[in-house]
Amino acid sequence: MTRLDIEVPAEVMIEGKESHLGVTHNISFSSMRIRFAQEMASSEVGKSCHVRLQLPSDQGAAWLALEARVIRSDDEGVAVQLVGADTESFRQLKTLLSSHVDNPMALIQEITRNPDMAMSVVHTGFMKEELNDYITDSVNDIFLAFLSEGVSTGPSVITNALESYDLPDAEATAVVNFNGAFNGGVHFSAPLYVALNFATTFAGEPVEKINDPIAVDAFGELANMIAGGVQTRLSVEFENINLTPPTVVFGQNYGIIYQSNLHSVKQYFKADIGPFFVECFFGSS
Repeated sequence: MTRLDIEVPAEVMIEGKESHLGVTHNISFSSMRIRFAQEMASSEVGKSCHVRLQLPSDQGAAWLALEARVIRSDDEGVAVQLVGADTESFRQLKTLLSSHVDNPMALIQEITRNPDMAMSVVHTGFMKEELNDYITDSVNDIFLAFLSEGVSTGPSVITNALESYDLPDAEATAVVNFNGAFNGGVHFSAPLYVALNFATTFAGEPVEKINDPIAVDAFGELANMIAGGVQTRLSVEFENINLTPPTVVFGQNYGIIYQSNLHSVKQYFKADIGPFFVECFFGSS
């Protein structure tokens, strides 16, 4: 795990009691060293703590909050293992560390290569929030550019790999898989009448049945472009994501074997003709 010599003011509160003020000097996504003016008692080792880092910003000082555990104490300060953070604090930590390296992508991929690390769980939650935005932005871009209509955004459903993954329950679904640096894929699902309308508008000619080759190609290509928009946004963190050609299925006739432990981000939308949803799913590592 890459460690960076970054100095920012820090405050450490052990189990909600006395605060210790110091300065960081060695930070990674898994742990950090903090120097104190006075030595901390060795009895604090093993205890949970709340760490706040003071970051410069255009609006004055900003605080980054982390949950941690004291793993070492000596006359130079303490070392803490990071165990948790909310998504905004993780975003700030990611920005801080990335600004001090030449290859931020390689730094961030250290988290994905260490799924057992505590902050990997935080990163997965953070990534799901970003995926929700990526799906929404991609759908809006494609619908405005190729179907000449906007869509309204509905609720989202986010599940984790501890839950059994269920395939989309929809009359028509186009599947585009990702492989390479990011393993997963995208489902573009809708009722038959909605899928047929999308396919007709995109193809630019009337299509009466969704299983018409023109309709299948059009609906699949829409899914391919939506997945491509998500891929482009993911490529900030994940290099070399490959897309498979789209597959269009009807009902539950997927003919595809899925992992049972998949993370999922499903975003619902409503177009003028009716509802649909886009789901991005991915594995734990």
